[in-house]
Amino acid sequence: MQLNTVRIALLAILFSNAALSMDRYTTSKDQFIAQRARLIQLSGGFLVSRALQVFAELRIADHLKEGPHVIDDAFALQVGADRTMLYRLLRMLAGHGIVQQQEDNTFSLTPLGELIKSDHPATVANFLRMEDETRWRSYGNLLDTLKTGIPAFTSTFGENYFDYIAKDAGLQQRFDDGMHDISSEENMFIAQSLNFKDATTIVDVGGGTGGLLLALKQQYSSLGTTILFDYTNLTPEQHKLLKTQTITFVQGSFFDEQAIPAGKDIYILKRVLHDWDTAKCIRIVKRCREAMAPNSKLYIIDALILAGNNYHVSKDIDLMMMTLFGGQERTQVEFEEILKAADMRLVATKPIESSMLSILEARLA
Repeated sequence: MQLNTVRIALLAILFSNAALSMDRYTTSKDQFIAQRARLIQLSGGFLVSRALQVFAELRIADHLKEGPHVIDDAFALQVGADRTMLYRLLRMLAGHGIVQQQEDNTFSLTPLGELIKSDHPATVANFLRMEDETRWRSYGNLLDTLKTGIPAFTSTFGENYFDYIAKDAGLQQRFDDGMHDISSEENMFIAQSLNFKDATTIVDVGGGTGGLLLALKQQYSSLGTTILFDYTNLTPEQHKLLKTQTITFVQGSFFDEQAIPAGKDIYILKRVLHDWDTAKCIRIVKRCREAMAPNSKLYIIDALILAGNNYHVSKDIDLMMMTLFGGQERTQVEFEEILKAADMRLVATKPIESSMLSILEARLA
């Protein structure tokens, strides 16, 4: 109670000081107060992000999947949380449309919250869980990245993100599962946006567990040889699934010379280049170029940053890339510069419907 009184007093001081200084501004008093309130709200955005991660980590949506539930000691025990603290988390998330408080102590999932159930066909539960302690510690050191140019993850943990998680099976699985959540829906839209009716051989470079190739196989029954090329090995179950769809897995690094299978019709880099700095991107594209035949095509599938001041999620993700990986989201011009440095040229760009991604088609220069 005392803390709340102090907070109210502090806000009153902020707004009273603003009112006293109004003669220095051209905006009206009401606009000024609204703008200050908006900035204060934005400054607390990290609380929403963290609350969502905790909500997913504790699998609260799974515990609420059967319908409204009283947040009592028994429910808190199932979730693995303190009852009072759990109630306060849910009360806060109700204000953001994740759950609905029906009575004093009863909560249910909203349509938005349903998407955090583990078994929802469009779930983002694993994606939210991916934002774990290693990432949060890195975000907390964003200032270091701005001052030094070094990714906060690297300065915090002593090595780059991908090398670090490769040594921890749990972190690697968390990352793979999170990316699967993001990819499962968008792979269908990508497959529908690509015209591979005349293609017979495809290599998905850095293609993870093969989700895009599986979607392409479903969309284009005429596809012949399809190869998944990635650094991280697959589980026996994943190998088995790929074999049922005649997809071949080749393990290797896209930084190594002559590692990427050569002479195929199509090469794909989906959500790969945004993980890396420009020098490494040029190196990756050069390795693809070395593998390509004269008539081969390279498809870069990534977010494009658009000009102007309007909000776009790619600008938010760009900050995440900067902090964690040393990578970045890019404009079309920046992609063209990478292609030119790798002796390739951009021939077409196409936004993907219902996605933040675009397809950039490139060929040998």
